[in-house]
Amino acid sequence: MPPSPIRAARERQRTEVMRAIAEVAIRLFGERGFDEVTIETVAREAGVSPATLYRRFGTKENLVCWAPDEQDALAGLLERLHDGAGVVQAATDLVETFPDDAVDAVESTGRLRLELIAAHPQLGAAAHAKAAGFTTEVLAATEGRDQRSRLERETEVACVVAAMDAGTAAWARGDGTLRTCMRTALATLRAC
Repeated sequence: MPPSPIRAARERQRTEVMRAIAEVAIRLFGERGFDEVTIETVAREAGVSPATLYRRFGTKENLVCWAPDEQDALAGLLERLHDGAGVVQAATDLVETFPDDAVDAVESTGRLRLELIAAHPQLGAAAHAKAAGFTTEVLAATEGRDQRSRLERETEVACVVAAMDAGTAAWARGDGTLRTCMRTALATLRAC
């Protein structure tokens, strides 16, 4: 059942606020360095309280490793899995239906996010933990709906994650738009 118009409007507003906070944080981290910027500085520059920042993101690392639109993307992917789609198809559907403004938001800070993650071990660890959490959630969503063994399902999820990582790396190199690179990576996976 789709959310009510009021709830949908609140969710859009929440995402927009989170995008704005994340953009401020990424800009500050890029200008001053990740270790030099405090949560309080990000909150002040973004015009929110530190409590709001922690409530929305949880940790300083999540300001870099967790793009605000990812929660919506994961929810959409899980919904497709609950509807019976396979993991590769659900990821492909997500790439095709992810709103343009969300893709633009990811692209606007994505390269700097990747640079920060590569330069700071704690961010690399947080990104790795995020990927592991994604795998766990997707596996849980396929449990009981997909009769294959856990190993087979886990392998499929790992392949989708690898394809999306390859698509992201291609985009970061300038091989095309993020959506185009993701399409190509997932199409390559389907062709294997």
